Amino acid sequence: MPEKLLGEEEVGGEVQREILAKLKSLHKKTEQVPGLAVIAVDEDPTSPSAVYGEEELGKKLGYHIEVHRLSPATSAGKIRRVIRRLNDDEKIHGLFCRFPLPLHLAEDVLKAIDPAKDVGGMHPLNMGMLWGGGASFIPCSALACLQALEFTKQPLHGKTVVLLGHSNIVSRPLALLLLQKNATITMCPALTADLPEICRSADILITEIGRPRLIKGGWIKPGAAVIDAGVTRKQDGALVGDVVLEEALQVAEWVFPLAAREAGTLVLTMVMKNTLKTFLSKTV
Repeated sequence: MPEKLLGEEEVGGEVQREILAKLKSLHKKTEQVPGLAVIAVDEDPTSPSAVYGEEELGKKLGYHIEVHRLSPATSAGKIRRVIRRLNDDEKIHGLFCRFPLPLHLAEDVLKAIDPAKDVGGMHPLNMGMLWGGGASFIPCSALACLQALEFTKQPLHGKTVVLLGHSNIVSRPLALLLLQKNATITMCPALTADLPEICRSADILITEIGRPRLIKGGWIKPGAAVIDAGVTRKQDGALVGDVVLEEALQVAEWVFPLAAREAGTLVLTMVMKNTLKTFLSKTV
């Protein structure tokens, strides 16, 4: 892997080592471990692959993991009852809902989670508190992007950041987080005029618009940092990003492609990091 191509092994591995070190230190004081409940509303709730990543990573880090697989046909009332039980369960320190959620269930599921256990950062209260800088948890995809930026140890203040997209899980929370670090933010929907020219102005370019291989090397400022969070799944199952990776690597200082299969683990690592945070608040 070229040095300028960052992956989960570098960024997520550092966070996982920090988690393991903290838990090793805590083990001398308590035999408790962080507990994470994963809620997956899936067409095939018996599929073992639905939450395979969370279970594998949780096992690696020594977490207690519970998986609750539900069919989209499950009533909103039943889902709320499951979540209320998990909210009250002292063994469970974090609740995480796998996305995408069926549209008719999304609001009920997210609002039912205790904001203090919302390690996915998607409860409306936590989303709203981002505006004041006081959210308990940040959406994990946005947190993964921020973790990648911080991994490079480059200062963010005074940098020009261009965000392509405006979702609640990446661009909007990232814009607020980067503003708090005194970066200059430009936010662009996919249909923004003069998009290549705007992209070329970016010291940091972050894209999540889901238009495969849209961003060519000529759109990128030499020496820029690029995060490609625009994941599209092709018919053959392959994941494709918004950025033409081979061209970006010729121009950018470094590139982090969240479309890479292993990079998805970084988002899960942020779920584990948030779960550790709420665990520590209860045990230390």
